Amino acid sequence: MTRMTLSRMFAVVAAIVTFATSLGDVRAQQVEYVEQRPPGYGPDRVRGTVYFGPHFAGRAQQSLGGTSFTQDLAPAPSLGARLEIPLGPFFVFGGFVDFVSLQASGAPSGTDRLALLGVGGWLKGRVIIDLDWSLLEFYVGVPIGLSVYVPTTDGTEAELGLATGVLGGAQAHLSDSIALFLEAGFRLDYFNIDDAKTTYLQAAVHAGVSFGF
Repeated sequence: MTRMTLSRMFAVVAAIVTFATSLGDVRAQQVEYVEQRPPGYGPDRVRGTVYFGPHFAGRAQQSLGGTSFTQDLAPAPSLGARLEIPLGPFFVFGGFVDFVSLQASGAPSGTDRLALLGVGGWLKGRVIIDLDWSLLEFYVGVPIGLSVYVPTTDGTEAELGLATGVLGGAQAHLSDSIALFLEAGFRLDYFNIDDAKTTYLQAAVHAGVSFGF
C-alpha cells in the first residue's frame, strides 16, 4: 500500500470524524432547544383570551318542597374572557368572566331575557403537539366560580349562585403571541333563592383568540 493511498484513507477518516462530530453538536443543540425552550415560547406565556359562541340544548329546572318544574331554554348568546397563567407544560391556572343571555324556548316576542354573569377561577390541563406549521394544544378546562343573576326587570334583585362546567378544545398557536381556539362542553349555573333550587344546564360551543404577553 503506497503512502499516497494511506494519506487518502487518513483524509477520508478525518473527514468522516469531523462530519460525525458536527452532527453530534447539531443534535445536542436541538435537544437543548427542546428541553429548555427559548424565551417567549408561546405556550409558556401568560395569555389573555376572548371568546364568544352559542349555548344551546339548555334546560332550566326549579325544585321547591318536593315539587319540580322543568323548562327548555332557547339558544343563548355568550361572551367571555380569561386570564391564563402556565404552571408548567401540562397545567394552566387563571380566571374567567363571562356573560350569557337566557330565554325560555318558545317565549313570546318581547319577553324579557334572563342575564347571567359568571366570574371565578379557570383550571386547564393540556397536551402540546409540535407541528411544522404550528404548535397544537389539546386541553380540558374547568371553570368554577360565582354566577350572578342580573336583574332585567324592575323589582327584581340580583342573586348569587354557583357557576361551573367542563370544556374541551384545541388551540393552534400561529405565533408566540397569537393563537386561535375552538372548544365545546357544558355549563351549569346553580341558585338557591328562597329555598327554591334552580339550575340552568346548557351545552356550549366557543370560538376565540388568545394573546400571549
